[in-house]
Amino acid sequence: MPEPATPKDSRDEESAMVSVARYSGLGLQLALSVMLFLVGGRWLDGKLGTRPWLTLIGAFVGMAAGFYSLYVHLVKNQGSDGGKR
Repeated sequence: MPEPATPKDSRDEESAMVSVARYSGLGLQLALSVMLFLVGGRWLDGKLGTRPWLTLIGAFVGMAAGFYSLYVHLVKNQGSDGGKR
């Protein structure tokens, strides 16, 4: 028969869920950044007739913006919380 969960086990589980939520949000932020700039570049290509150049530029700018955001959240903010995760 399984033993009942101790308070420490529930805190560990809660901490794991917080980490999963944080990193899932960062992944979603990266994907949405790429999609937003990609769609914006495609829209501008349609207006200006420069297809596919602005679409490609938009995709690369979106990736750069998304990776910069990941960098800020994962590396720079790591020092502000004392290294705790």
